Amino acid sequence: MAGDSRYALIVIAPEPKRGDLRLATRAAAVLASYRGPFAVMSFDPAPIAELRRIAPNITRGIVAERHYGAAEWDFLDAARRRELAFLLHAPKSRPAFLAYRVGDLAAVAPRAARLMFGLPLLTWTVRSADDRAMAARFADQMIFEGFRA
Repeated sequence: MAGDSRYALIVIAPEPKRGDLRLATRAAAVLASYRGPFAVMSFDPAPIAELRRIAPNITRGIVAERHYGAAEWDFLDAARRRELAFLLHAPKSRPAFLAYRVGDLAAVAPRAARLMFGLPLLTWTVRSADDRAMAARFADQMIFEGFRA
């Protein structure tokens, strides 16, 4: 990955197996030689907290949503869903930015993160004109797919 880059790189770290933070360590090692702008973000605060510990200069972000009600989140218990939705891990993970689901932007957590704590707020995934309007109202930047911005 050495060399200059004309493109910003966003790395999305998947949820590790409980306690296995090798991916965070490997990402820090690989990204150390990347010469362009980059950030690492994850739904899971554990690798973000680990990156903060081992490579504090890496820009780190949390990807979140309000309810975690979809079937893909069934493995999380209610306490863990609350922790993620309300960013209760933030004192440990200390994200530099937040990427929050576009349909949930009016929730307390993203608004507090942006307005009270000054975190840049990205939103995902913008797919329509209505989503774009919501993003323009509440977020600093949008992540879009299949939609001409």
